[in-house]
Amino acid sequence: MLTLDKYIKERNKNPEYREFFEEEKKMAELAVKVAKARIELGLSQKQLADLAGLTQQQVSKVESAKNSNMRTFLKVTGALKLHLSLS
Repeated sequence: MLTLDKYIKERNKNPEYREFFEEEKKMAELAVKVAKARIELGLSQKQLADLAGLTQQQVSKVESAKNSNMRTFLKVTGALKLHLSLS
């Protein structure tokens, strides 16, 4: 029986898959940080959306790393006063 760890290890032998996996992992990590920051501020998704000039659905997409664009992401992080660092 193929375990998840073995499956991932096998798939990671493919450079294209490995790159895709790493990108998705980074997006998920960012989404979790955004959701955590919102919760720590005691805001609902709707309240954050109002602060950012977005809809609650757009905030939900950012927090779930689904189909959000950079502009939306920046509006959300700006409303949360999160500082982005590229290195």
